[in-house]
Amino acid sequence: MPLHSELQNYLKALLEHYDFVVEKERYISPTERIDLYGHSNSHNKTIGIEITITSDTRKDAERLARYGFDLAYIITDNLKYETKIKYHGKDIPIIHYNRFESELRRVLNISPSFPKFGPFEEWITKPKIIEPAFTESKLEKFVQVLKSSGLDEFVEDVVNLIGMLYITKEVPSMYRDSVTYDIIRYGGKTKRPQYESVIDPKIINILKSFGIIFEEARGSGKLRKYFISLTDKGKEIGREIILNRINAHSKELDNVIKEFGKMSAIIVTGTLERYGKEYVLRLGLSNKNDLFDRLAMYATSRVIDYTVSRAIVTHGYRVELKYGRKQEIHPLLSLISHFIAYHDYDKSVELFSRLEKMDLAYEVPVYDSRARFIGNEVRGAVEVFEYIFSRMPLIESDEVFDFGALTVLLALSRIKDQKLQERNSKNLQNITKYHLTR
Repeated sequence: MPLHSELQNYLKALLEHYDFVVEKERYISPTERIDLYGHSNSHNKTIGIEITITSDTRKDAERLARYGFDLAYIITDNLKYETKIKYHGKDIPIIHYNRFESELRRVLNISPSFPKFGPFEEWITKPKIIEPAFTESKLEKFVQVLKSSGLDEFVEDVVNLIGMLYITKEVPSMYRDSVTYDIIRYGGKTKRPQYESVIDPKIINILKSFGIIFEEARGSGKLRKYFISLTDKGKEIGREIILNRINAHSKELDNVIKEFGKMSAIIVTGTLERYGKEYVLRLGLSNKNDLFDRLAMYATSRVIDYTVSRAIVTHGYRVELKYGRKQEIHPLLSLISHFIAYHDYDKSVELFSRLEKMDLAYEVPVYDSRARFIGNEVRGAVEVFEYIFSRMPLIESDEVFDFGALTVLLALSRIKDQKLQERNSKNLQNITKYHLTR
């Protein structure tokens, strides 16, 4: 008796012989899939197949009839089960696997001169190319479900928004625009706030219906806003999207590493931060041209974090290097790199701009817990940090830590001393970068 997987591979090869493009385990709804789905441009037909080795075919017939394939069959390994099941006015043939080819040639009106594929017993003995085991891609499954739901036109926008949310963690979806007054009984009025959508409501509704995002409100009165974030299910799909983008842009990322050298690793290490239970690259966009004002704005808080809780910034983040080695990102290394990233600010902005062109970073507005605007920043995918750091790791040593820590702390304690600013500006960058990158 043939195995289910053997029959599945046989029928796939048979359909391909007759010019069908075939998918195994094709999802036709968020929870249902069929054994084989095929479509042929030359025959202008779609086909759905379920394989059964039992006599219980009612559910198979129901599933095939519901999704409107041009051709639908239940394949059995037992001749005595051959029949037709009528479901909602549609006949679903149940046919033995070795009689299926003759039935297919009949319905497709194949010429008798066209060569046959042959029976299962003959096919199973031939040498074959071994196919990799079926691995379910959550992204591919999700895209299939969108298409089977008639949402083909929204696929690109939906996938792009998931990728953006995976990187940025949250974005505002609606702002409070105005307040209208509705007339109620006896001439009274009631306030009804109006909201302006930032993102197409159709896209948001699609993602909500599939459990990919959730939406929450923050703030009150005129400050009230709605924000969207990914669910755990959405994060799994989002990570796959970002890894695909990194793979597609690997040559461009390699060029960035080559051009920026050690600074590429310094910048991504210095901008790596915890975000709840996750990590993200965050570069604040400053309109402060003065170096010391900028350092006071960004680096001082990082120093305070380090002195209060050494692990609060990277919390022992481990990255896998080449050849299977792993390196834990020391919080002090993060602190020193953070200082240099904002000290050599234009270089950091340039690197993040390159990532934005690859859709691996996005500029976003930042709000506090009361929905008050704080400022803009660029956020990048933590997977970019892993890619760059694994190829350009930073050297850790007591000398680097001791000298780097003193340099950063002393510099920040003096940044408001105007007499020292001009002198420190040039010396700090040269000395600190020398000890970290040599």
